[in-house]
Amino acid sequence: MTKLTGKFFGLFPSTMMRVRLSAQDSDLNQKLRPVLDDIRKSTPNGLPKHAASQAYITRGSGNQLHLRPELTDIVLLVCTEAEAYAKKIMLDMDVGNLVINACWLTVLEKGEAVELHTNPSSVFTATYFVSASPKGVQFRFFSSVGENWPHTPSTTANRVNKRVESILGLPGELIIFPSNLINDVHGHDDETGHVSLTFTFDVAPIAPG
Repeated sequence: MTKLTGKFFGLFPSTMMRVRLSAQDSDLNQKLRPVLDDIRKSTPNGLPKHAASQAYITRGSGNQLHLRPELTDIVLLVCTEAEAYAKKIMLDMDVGNLVINACWLTVLEKGEAVELHTNPSSVFTATYFVSASPKGVQFRFFSSVGENWPHTPSTTANRVNKRVESILGLPGELIIFPSNLINDVHGHDDETGHVSLTFTFDVAPIAPG
């Protein structure tokens, strides 16, 4: 049990990780782009037609992209960083092995966006930006406190009381965050399309014996 003192501290904070895996126009991204373009041509859009914002997302039509051999390089890089993140948040790896349980492609054209969502059935999520506006794509994260909790007025926003955090994701960057954190991607007005790969991780129980 936590013993309260006269000091303020954050309860159940959300730990995020941001790391550059490659240069913006690296060989890795140049190699990925035609592969992802082929996936887009051959895999139907998994986003429901009634969705509030339209985009191309294979989450509902092809979410096992990490098993494709042509994506081996990026999968290995992401897994290495995922293990570092798991260690940072002190995930108990004695109960099982860290595994990718889903991976999907997201493509946003000018003006398109990804609406508010979480990524259930996983412990954390990693998004790698292959292409984006030179200014970055606005990735927003919302406090897990929730809208039904009372909002306490504050004079200055800080890490304890703020409810929204925005990150500008750039090509070559990987962002890892808890899967239960509500997030969205703002529509952008740049002609450069937004292309990203999202991975969700879970802990697979170790078989007895």
